[in-house]
Amino acid sequence: MEQPLQQVLANISENDEILGALVTDSKGLLLESSGTVSPSLAGYVCSLATRAAELGKLVGAEPVGQGSTESLLVYPTVVVEGERRSVTVKRGDSFSLGIFRDNVSSGH
Repeated sequence: MEQPLQQVLANISENDEILGALVTDSKGLLLESSGTVSPSLAGYVCSLATRAAELGKLVGAEPVGQGSTESLLVYPTVVVEGERRSVTVKRGDSFSLGIFRDNVSSGH
C-alpha cells in the first residue's frame, strides 16, 4: 500500500500551487506526507475530516447506492482558506487527506 500512496501524493504535489499533502489513518496517525507540510498537522486534518463527516450526517448527507451503511456515505470536503494558504480536507472510509495550497501563487 505504501508505494501507491507515495505515488499519489507525488502526483498531487507536482502542481506548483501545492505546498504538500498528507494522509492519515482513521485515528489521525500519519501514513504518508509529501512537500513541506508538517507531520504535526496530521491530527488536525483527521479531526476536521471526522467532524465534517459527523456534521454531514446531521444535515442529511445521503448514502450512495443500494445500502445505507456508513461505507457508502459521500463524505463532505472541507476547504479552510486564509489569505496566503488554504487546506482542502477529505475523509475516506479509513483515511483522511489534507492538501495544502499556496493561494498567493495561484492568484486566489
